[in-house]
Formats: sequence, structure tokens, C-alpha cells
Amino acid sequence: MASIEVRKETCVGCGECVPACPFGAITMDDSLAVISDECTLCGACESSCSYGAIIIRTGETGETEIDQYSGILVLAEQRDGTIDHSTLELLGEARRLAEADESSVSVVLLTEEAGDWPAELISYGADTVYLAEDVQLKHFRTEPFSRIVEKLIVEKKPAVVLAAATTTGRDLMPRIAKNLNTGLTADCTELAIDPESGGLLQTRPAFGGNILATIVCSDTRPQMATVRPRVMKAMDPDENRSGAVEKIELSSNDLASRTEVLEFNPIDEAPWI
Repeated sequence: MASIEVRKETCVGCGECVPACPFGAITMDDSLAVISDECTLCGACESSCSYGAIIIRTGETGETEIDQYSGILVLAEQRDGTIDHSTLELLGEARRLAEADESSVSVVLLTEEAGDWPAELISYGADTVYLAEDVQLKHFRTEPFSRIVEKLIVEKKPAVVLAAATTTGRDLMPRIAKNLNTGLTADCTELAIDPESGGLLQTRPAFGGNILATIVCSDTRPQMATVRPRVMKAMDPDENRSGAVEKIELSSNDLASRTEVLEFNPIDEAPWI
């Protein structure tokens, strides 16, 4: 997991980092920057420090730790309280992959109000639904969404994390992958489990689509991938499937953001999509 460090031998006590922190997590103590537990590792202080005294470190995943990771986590995408169909496609693919190595499938849903969607997600293949509900989660914002999902990944340790290659997924996944110091393959068109290593084989077009490249993430976990919508197939819903719904407790720090949604104007889907 990522951590932050103030290098005492480099810090000159200039205080540039204090106003740079959007969460008020930095104070000066005897001309040395001190970072509190309110820090979200957003990186604003690191980039503001002219002396390179603040460093965000990301740890590497060793072989022993890799063994602690299991299962597949799908990031549910919702718009105005309605789950995007790409999420159901990913659940179908995750279910197929899980059957190959007898692992579990979970999905994380961040929304203002879930309604019947947790039961729907279970019927489409999820074993566990991790649910966070708050009015501030009605519309996607990078910082709170990535922070909540990142904390969940650190706690639950899924071996594979999947999201749709939409504007949301392409925003969210690279930020999380960087903070966790792990690999991410974008715009996958095919996924499979290697029968020998148990790793995820991630296939995507390369060189303008002239070839297909299969990518593996052998040294770090989780293995992260975004998948193009309408490439995978959703499974038929089974209303008799059983699963668990686990609430995610949120703090004010989890929901903190430097951006604010002033207005939301949905547009009709283009007829050619």
C-alpha cells in the first residue's frame, strides 16, 4: 500500500505544502512538515514541494503476499441510479473466469440509493455486493470513488479487478493502479485464466489493431483490466442465486473532493452506438 514520507534532511520548513493540501492534513512543527492521518495520498503536496522533501512511496507485492489475493472484483458503473449494462457484461465474464479457478465474484457499488440493484447484481453472477450509499455518490467524481474502491481492494485483496473501458473506468482504474503500484491493461477484448500460473491473461488490440497482444501481471496484485463494453456477454439472470450484501462504512474523509458537481445534464445516446 502507498505511504507518504517527509524527509527531515531535505525539508527546509518553507511551508509551501501547507496551502497545497486540499484536506488540511499538513502542519508545520518546528520548521518541519507534519502530515496527519487525514492525508489521502492525493499527491498535491509532493508536486508542490520545490525541495523534493515529500515522497509518496508504493510498496511491491512479494510472492508470499500474492498468495493472499483471491477472487474477482467488478466495479459497478451507475448513472443516475441505474446500473450500466457493461457491469452486467463484466459480471458474466467474471463468473466464467471464477469457474476456471473456483474463486468468488464480488462487485462494488457506489451510489446515492441502491434500491433493488444489489439483488439484481447477485442474480447476474455476484457472490458478494459491497455497497456504499451516500448522496455525494450520486454522480461520479474521481477522488472519492477511487479512494473508497482503493481502500476496499487493500482490505479484501481481490486477485483481479475489472471495470468497463468507459470514460468512468478509464479515469478511475489508472489512478487506483498507480496508488497500489500494480499493473493495468486497458481496453481488453478477451480475458482468460492461465491454467499453469493461475494468472490473468489480458488480450487487447495493439499497433492500431493490427495485432492482438496478451499481457500478464505476474509480479504484483491485484491484476487490473478495463474491458470494452459490448465485447463480453452478460449471463441470464437467476433470481434463485443467493449472495451477501456488505455495507461500506464511509467517513467524511472518504467523500472529500476538490471538485463539486454543479449541474448534471444527461444527453440522449447517439443512435449509432
